[in-house]
Amino acid sequence: ALIQIGDKQSALQQLYALVAEQPDSFEGHLILARMFAQNAEWADVQEHAEKAMVLAPTNPEPAILYLRARVEMTGGNARIIQEIEKRLAELNNSIDGNFDLDLLRFQFMIQQGKFTDAQELINRLKAEHPSKADRIILAEAELLTAQNKTSQAISKLNEAIEKFPD
Repeated sequence: ALIQIGDKQSALQQLYALVAEQPDSFEGHLILARMFAQNAEWADVQEHAEKAMVLAPTNPEPAILYLRARVEMTGGNARIIQEIEKRLAELNNSIDGNFDLDLLRFQFMIQQGKFTDAQELINRLKAEHPSKADRIILAEAELLTAQNKTSQAISKLNEAIEKFPD
């Protein structure tokens, strides 16, 4: 409730108190991981997502958050990149068709410079998830930016603003 009214600091304190008292609180660790992801605090996302993964190994959300943190923190480390590729493949096999997982794969492709693969994935997402068009347009702009196609990226962002003013 505190998160919804914008009091993130109080929510964070309460969540820390919760996981200190109940270290096996899946929800506590998951919500902490989500909050840290919103602030791009990737080491904290990784820590709490990993704890949530242990507590609920069949739930894909903490696994996706964990991998997102790893993607953001690769720093070109070949070992981490291999680990991410392996885990993405495992998750993809177990939860096929998950839009958030596909977006994570897309971001990882961009980070690796695999622009053609990223474009193919975006094309597939357009066909499979028309209700997510707002997020897909933003992903297209991200791809164009990564390819140094700045004017096309700006056009794509303007298109997103026109189509989705909210």
